[in-house]
Amino acid sequence: MSRGLFVVLTLLALSAALFAGWWSNRRAVYFPVELQSRFNDCEVVPGDWNRQRVQDEFQAERYAGELADLEEPSLYDRTQGAARSLRFTWLRSFHDPIAVRIDATPDGGLHMTARRNPIGDDMRSYARDPGLRRHSRPLTATEARDLEAILDQTSVLTAPSSGCMCCTDGAQWIVESSDPVHGYRFHSRQSPDSGPERQIGEFLLALTGWDVDPIY
Repeated sequence: MSRGLFVVLTLLALSAALFAGWWSNRRAVYFPVELQSRFNDCEVVPGDWNRQRVQDEFQAERYAGELADLEEPSLYDRTQGAARSLRFTWLRSFHDPIAVRIDATPDGGLHMTARRNPIGDDMRSYARDPGLRRHSRPLTATEARDLEAILDQTSVLTAPSSGCMCCTDGAQWIVESSDPVHGYRFHSRQSPDSGPERQIGEFLLALTGWDVDPIY
């Protein structure tokens, strides 16, 4: 076999593997359809409350598409009894999407996987430094303890799934969890100034070491 033919076959094999991974993510079921029939009370502006769906069909399709583009797995469609996973997904109207996932490991530790997709001028910087797009590392013991404290404070693993929208533009702060005891939870707020989504999101973003400004 000539060297040129070997190179071509290798590239075709790699392309097929990448396509298979992309297609697998595209077919993944990211959210339970039941979220679209659940309602919760949302404070759109201080003192003004209305009732909204936890998630509508458009949001489900959009969020699933973003997660697939980020090559993120589904936390909902997993083997029963799988180890705990926590994910923060940050979808800003005018800046690159980011997902930060924390997975429990067999040795009792926690491991972070962070992914972002460039848009606009950021693409050139990301091409020069792949670490700006993908980052993976174990959490230190201190980071793991701090995260557990936040999870206890916010009760996101046990609280009923929730979702609120307030305006057209902004950023969606999405926190998902898959826990062998409590199952799957979904929490989403648009540009929150405080609350569980903001607290968990800021903590996980800080773990990446990335420059993520502007925060909104």
